[in-house]
Amino acid sequence: MRHPALVTLIAAILFSSACSTPTSVIAYVHEGSIYTVASSGGAPTLLVDDLVHDRPLTWSPDGETLLYWKHSAVGWDIWAIDADGEDRRNLTHVTSGGCRSPSWSPDGKRIAFMRDLPAGLYVMNADGSDSRRLSELGHRDGIPAWSPDGDRIVFTNMRPAGERTVRMELVVCDPSGEVPEQILNLEHSSDAPFWLGDGHTIAYCGRMNGTPEICAIDMKMGKARAVTQSPEREGYPARSPDSRRIAFVSASGDEGRIGVIDTDGTNARFLNTFSGRSWFPSWSPDGTHLTFAVQSREAPPQVYTISSSGGDARAIATGSFPVWQPRGGQG
Repeated sequence: MRHPALVTLIAAILFSSACSTPTSVIAYVHEGSIYTVASSGGAPTLLVDDLVHDRPLTWSPDGETLLYWKHSAVGWDIWAIDADGEDRRNLTHVTSGGCRSPSWSPDGKRIAFMRDLPAGLYVMNADGSDSRRLSELGHRDGIPAWSPDGDRIVFTNMRPAGERTVRMELVVCDPSGEVPEQILNLEHSSDAPFWLGDGHTIAYCGRMNGTPEICAIDMKMGKARAVTQSPEREGYPARSPDSRRIAFVSASGDEGRIGVIDTDGTNARFLNTFSGRSWFPSWSPDGTHLTFAVQSREAPPQVYTISSSGGDARAIATGSFPVWQPRGGQG
């Protein structure tokens, strides 16, 4: 017969393990420097300290390499640095224009990115070699997204839509360049695309019934639908590691809420509300937590973590653009 005290102790340990923030690493940017910090908080580790502007970061699928954008007198370059802060290298070496908005292929062997001159969507090997243009279209600040099998890339293009107005549209292309690119016929402007786990559905920020929502289009059926259905403005979507949920930000006035919803549009729930602008949620490798940044008028941006099932958020660093390191890079 088990001792009651022992049973209680085991249950407490299991509960604590299930509810606590997983121990791993989050990278973020603050005032021209890139840091990593344990997801449980603590002293940050400085990786890079010579950036001019704070811009998004991108971990490789194995968590061993971090990509960032760096601006020089010539323009933007895409740089890589190992997770331990070693082997910092310039992958693009621009002589005119600039390269930005990098995105890793699922196998980590290639990087898609946007370039200014000649403008368009490009792809290169992970070491920066064999850079080639796939499309003349593309919005330089829109990060392209690879399909789960690496056979397609969806990206944002910006085109004139009247006097002093533009329209954001989604374009799908083949990384090999053998299949003509396809401009998706969506009813309203769209942005921030990514693929769902089925490999043929693209989620994006769009409009349904006049309201900004997280939407999805099935490439096989050619039919778009709203994933979220709220009077507030939804944005900054991020797919969970198991591809079953989407994290997003819901903005209303001076408040921002972090939400989670199943990809079929069910089980929508808001995790917490913050005063100020919330943006760029990123999932923990096991899908149990999220990290995100909040910018208020009274204070510098803060990096938070929160359970994906709700509860209190925890501030762990001062900075923005946080990204959770994939499981392969954990020590």
